[in-house]
Amino acid sequence: MKIRDRIRGLARLAPERIRPNPKNWRTHPEAQRDALKGVLADVGIADAVLVVPCDAGGLAGLLAAKDFDAWLRGYRGDFMLVDGHLRTETITGQPVPALVLDLDEREQAEVLATFDPVGDLAGMDRERFIALAGEFNSTNAAVQGLVADLASMEERMRGAAGDGEPIDPAADQKSLDD
Repeated sequence: MKIRDRIRGLARLAPERIRPNPKNWRTHPEAQRDALKGVLADVGIADAVLVVPCDAGGLAGLLAAKDFDAWLRGYRGDFMLVDGHLRTETITGQPVPALVLDLDEREQAEVLATFDPVGDLAGMDRERFIALAGEFNSTNAAVQGLVADLASMEERMRGAAGDGEPIDPAADQKSLDD
């Protein structure tokens, strides 16, 4: 199967050119905000947000462009977030790394609805996670709390399963939704 590459290029965008997506359904509790701030303070920016040109003309120009850098220099419009709302809110006063995608509105909606949940379906190997967490020593209380919560969450999930096997996160979420 040939998979289309929808990434047209990497841009470092002024935060004021990036618009939050009005269809974004994710919320960001204070603990998540604090943990992200802690990771950014410890490590810095290590991932790009996902954006598309806000206007139809910008998208058409992007699709027709043979040279992304030339298109980007000439594009004066704003960009709509598809993923990375909290990072964009948190990173201020400096350019935000962004992967510019060529998605239409339907595709934007699909990515917005599924990008994070697909990642949330991953399981966890607690021993490997604890070993990995031992390779760094954040002094940020929010990051320390996140690591401790993740380590204990998987252990609680094993106990809830009753058989020592991790619970399937998708099944666990379904039971919470019922």
